[in-house]
Amino acid sequence: MDKHRVTTYEDIARENYWQTVWRRFRHHRLACVSLAVLAVICTAAILAPVIAPYDPEEIAGPFGAAPSFKFILGTDQIGRDMLSRLLYATRIFWWASWQQPSPLQSV
Repeated sequence: MDKHRVTTYEDIARENYWQTVWRRFRHHRLACVSLAVLAVICTAAILAPVIAPYDPEEIAGPFGAAPSFKFILGTDQIGRDMLSRLLYATRIFWWASWQQPSPLQSV
């Protein structure tokens, strides 16, 4: 398909519902950026055991350390790495959000 082609009313009339949704979504820049950010967050949550630098419950450094090269987000009051804890908390958040029943299921 030509990138600079103008969409006519006949083309729109032949589209099914999902083609219309996808066409409108692609032209909405904020929606595309939001989808990309959401994809990065989901990927980071899925890969948390691989990319987390420390165990989220392990005391890895000094108490309440400021962000540095060793601890990107710093440490908490006990000395646990905040990046590792954030990645694992994201996993728990996504798991819990998918476990909730849909409002349509209760009707």
